[in-house]
Amino acid sequence: VDEAALVRLTAEHGLRAGLDVFENEPGAAGETFEDEAIRSCASIYGSHHTGARTAQAAESVDEAVLRVVQAFMEGSPVPGAVNSVRQPVI
Repeated sequence: VDEAALVRLTAEHGLRAGLDVFENEPGAAGETFEDEAIRSCASIYGSHHTGARTAQAAESVDEAVLRVVQAFMEGSPVPGAVNSVRQPVI
């Protein structure tokens, strides 16, 4: 997102925006967000990353975990595995 354009357009057109990703991401939890243009714009609302916090996203994660466990238990290639060495199940 072009944050400078977003700030300008929200002011010019009375728009509101919500962001959970920023051009200059905030650091660790103890640090403050330093982007003054975004912080001072009353019509832009910032939040931590929340895009994946939906019922649909949770269900997709559940299904992916089940596919991985099932493939492993069947001795099949595990989807998304970085290490292809199969260890015996204890």
